[in-house]
Amino acid sequence: MRDERSRAESVLSVEVRRAGSGLVVVRVLGEVDLLTAPRLAEALSRHSVPCIADLSGVDFFGAAGLEALAKAQRAGTVLHVVCGASVRRLLELTGMSADVRVHGSLAEAELALGFPPG
Repeated sequence: MRDERSRAESVLSVEVRRAGSGLVVVRVLGEVDLLTAPRLAEALSRHSVPCIADLSGVDFFGAAGLEALAKAQRAGTVLHVVCGASVRRLLELTGMSADVRVHGSLAEAELALGFPPG
């Protein structure tokens, strides 16, 4: 179990920051897979304010990552996703893009939520 936890920590970085009083940005770097997705789900699911999942630094995003996004939504998180073309395509193919707002940049997502970029 310790080896799995070490691997999960070495291949995925999750940074949570508050951007003002009404917005949370969860920045994700690395690989979101079956082993690491629970960390993403936990970071996204504990906020009552709008949340931006910045996946622009993700190298791999598997089905477990989709479930992490869905879990956050079921928990009531208002979710916006920033991602590149490959993750966007996965969100579109699975129909998830109908459930979350998808943006090409963090600044675009912040503006869509009425917050100044930065």
